Amino acid sequence: MKLIVRNIILILALAICLSSLAGCAGLSKKAVEKHHYYLEVQRPEASEVSVPDTVMLVRRMQISPLYDGRELVYRMDGGRMESDFYNLFFVPPVDMISQNLHHWIDAAGLTKEVVADASLVQSDFILEGMVNALYADFSDGKADGVAEMQFFLLDAHKDDTVLFSGRYKERVPLKGKSPEAVVEGLRKAVQTVFEKLENNLRPKLSAR
Repeated sequence: MKLIVRNIILILALAICLSSLAGCAGLSKKAVEKHHYYLEVQRPEASEVSVPDTVMLVRRMQISPLYDGRELVYRMDGGRMESDFYNLFFVPPVDMISQNLHHWIDAAGLTKEVVADASLVQSDFILEGMVNALYADFSDGKADGVAEMQFFLLDAHKDDTVLFSGRYKERVPLKGKSPEAVVEGLRKAVQTVFEKLENNLRPKLSAR
């Protein structure tokens, strides 16, 4: 009987030792390190209102399923696409771009007021947008940030008649292949899209 009890104690002691070793091994294992980035695009300065006493609704943008994740996306040789598990946007890119667009249009002074989807204010114009591409192109020896978007300006008083539609694709050379260089290139590409969009919208709105 004593031998059986002794064996049980030895087994329990061995189990405790193994459990402790496993715990130590788990603590010493290096955690996966991820880096988060924010794509901030700001208009340099505010402009005077082009069309007074009007309101524009800037709707939340849509985005292609290829780019709706938070990971940075790379285009490689042979048409292969890769997402970066370790480097990603702080929030989904469509949310960042939608917020940036709203602030940009507001600062551009195209209308007196700029509202978002949740607003109950009656709007005169509606701006809709779609992000068709947002990636770093590393194929065929290139290193470019690519942003491609499509926009529609609608007349809210005439059954959402399309007043303007435009497609924009910007390609910005990167200063390297680091995640920081990719984010900066994408930021510049999106900024150029917004600049061209503003320049196209201003005469359309002023003519109303």
